Amino acid sequence: MKKLLYVLLGLLSLGTASTVTSCIDDSIPQDAYYTFTGEMVTDYLQNDTAQRFTEFIDVLHRAELWDLLSTYGTFTCFAPTNDAINTWLHQRNYAAVSDMSDAECDTLAWMHLLKVAYYTTDLGDGSLPTTNMNNRYLTLTCDTVDGNVKYHINSSEMTVRDDSVENGVMHVVDRVISSSSVLLAELVCNDPNLSIFGEALRMTGLADTIDRGIEDESYIIEPDSTVANKSHVKYFGGHNVYYRYPAKREFKYSIFAEPDSVYKFYNINSIDDLIAHAKKVYDKTYPQDAGLYDDDYTNRKNPLNRFVAYHILDRWSSYSELTVSEAGFDGSVRTQFLTDKQDIMEFYETMAPYTILKVSDANGQKYVNRKGVGTRCSSHLVGARIMTPSESNALYDNYSDARNGVYYYVDRLIQYDTDVTIGEVLNIRMRIDATTLSPDFMNSGARNIIRNSDDKAKGAEYLMIGFRPGSARNFIFGEDTFFGVHERFWCNSYEDDMCACLENFDIKFKLPPVPSGMTYEVRLGYQAGSERTVVQIYFDDNLTGDIPCGIPVDLRKFGDAYGWEFDEDLGDEDAIEANDKAMRNQGYMKGPGSYTHPHGETTMRNNTYKQCLRRILTTKYFEEGHSYYIRLRQVLDNNAEMSLDYIELVPKSVYNGSVAEDRY
Repeated sequence: MKKLLYVLLGLLSLGTASTVTSCIDDSIPQDAYYTFTGEMVTDYLQNDTAQRFTEFIDVLHRAELWDLLSTYGTFTCFAPTNDAINTWLHQRNYAAVSDMSDAECDTLAWMHLLKVAYYTTDLGDGSLPTTNMNNRYLTLTCDTVDGNVKYHINSSEMTVRDDSVENGVMHVVDRVISSSSVLLAELVCNDPNLSIFGEALRMTGLADTIDRGIEDESYIIEPDSTVANKSHVKYFGGHNVYYRYPAKREFKYSIFAEPDSVYKFYNINSIDDLIAHAKKVYDKTYPQDAGLYDDDYTNRKNPLNRFVAYHILDRWSSYSELTVSEAGFDGSVRTQFLTDKQDIMEFYETMAPYTILKVSDANGQKYVNRKGVGTRCSSHLVGARIMTPSESNALYDNYSDARNGVYYYVDRLIQYDTDVTIGEVLNIRMRIDATTLSPDFMNSGARNIIRNSDDKAKGAEYLMIGFRPGSARNFIFGEDTFFGVHERFWCNSYEDDMCACLENFDIKFKLPPVPSGMTYEVRLGYQAGSERTVVQIYFDDNLTGDIPCGIPVDLRKFGDAYGWEFDEDLGDEDAIEANDKAMRNQGYMKGPGSYTHPHGETTMRNNTYKQCLRRILTTKYFEEGHSYYIRLRQVLDNNAEMSLDYIELVPKSVYNGSVAEDRY
């Protein structure tokens, strides 16, 4: 299989189609899963006729988790067999579980338990949506051997899976799931498939940047604040929402890396070849810096430094969540995109100063800097395909998530060049979900947060992760503001999630760094509602300060206030265009037509309540090396709310080009 995938990697760099194994075994009918009526996790373990789990039972007792797992709640348990634990003990020169320290027992138990129930049929290839009880993400991968699908969680094979119990689901594993202390840059640099990229990572000093300071030691939070309970409730969106704060603030990263075999296709066979290639690309992208920093590889304006940094995001993301995943909520979010109109996509700032990249999901595969819709894509715009964790594990057995991030193999070069990336791929309307605007939203797990067993036990019907002032990068707000990221739920929001702005809020956030030297129309997407407020919006160009974007916006007003009429009522194309123009003249647009309400009843453009609106904030020329901000200030003194949903950054070539901007 390894030899086959090495060949496939070379073929992928030529842009040929490939088949990716999905972690779903359709041969097993749902009603074939073994179900224990009335039995708990503990019953499953101790009632096993083969007595395979006696060692794990001892571990759970030592960790004082037995009583918890014998009560009602919701858990996923990856149960290691006696053979698995004995092998683990032997590797550490222990004769029995009794030789382990209490701390080791705690860690061993926590690594195998989650407070959310996950069946393999609920999951795709990649990291599970929530951490285990040891606050580590586990990665699900699979491969097919002799026609049989084999599932692995990290490096442990799931020999039995999806056995239901009253308080969750059981999976049996043949190896203990270990907690690695390896850091991300170290992991990349030790990967034999990444010898050139790893050397560049070291030479530029970016390896030290990534692996230095993985936690914010100044972040202090009271233990009670990390638990969602009845004293932590906000009224938002017409319902009570429980909230809790992250227990710690961590700095994590995601890296897209080209294996040596990909570099070879581009005649890059050494670090010197990569240095020469980077200079050729980035001297053209930044002619003002050409030749000035060639020998200083740690300078952020050095071509090699820019090349490597453009491969790195300052946030952790599972493969699934690079674009909105099917995990969480009710699994319908991905189906709400009209993918015949527009690919599923997200935009992320990179560690190369003032640069952004695009991640697309097309035809079930993920790409960096692709431009197209579905199969309709020019060969030079196909982008770099991101390999699944299953493919990566097949290439390198020791491939795994690190403590402070994750890396992915890609099949083509990733670079911020003027011809393709800036001139074509990023010269588009960029619709950016609010839950991606800060790396802290993703590093804390707030994006797509899922209620766990503790949240449910406390009575939480809806959940938010709150952020204290100074704990969310790119966002500035004070103690008078409550700011949180709401879980995905059945609503009219883009990607079914949003950021909640509450109390006497006054919030400023940084816009992602789109390509400079162009004029952009800046838009704010939101949902009107009777419980909303009036907000004054400002645009800050980092030169003249806060500039009001017209009069305050009354978020309580629905589309009727701005002349919204349904396309189907207007009838012909001329009437539809006239209605759109009339709304634009007032500074408003209907929601996009490529995303539907849950279960597909209506798109945001023809929303039944005329609730999904876009406010045109300003038109601005974006200069090189400048950061731009939007400020949202509550006008009413009534502690009302705002749902911050998404923003759009639209170049003039799109909103006022030779071809009219589409409605999607």
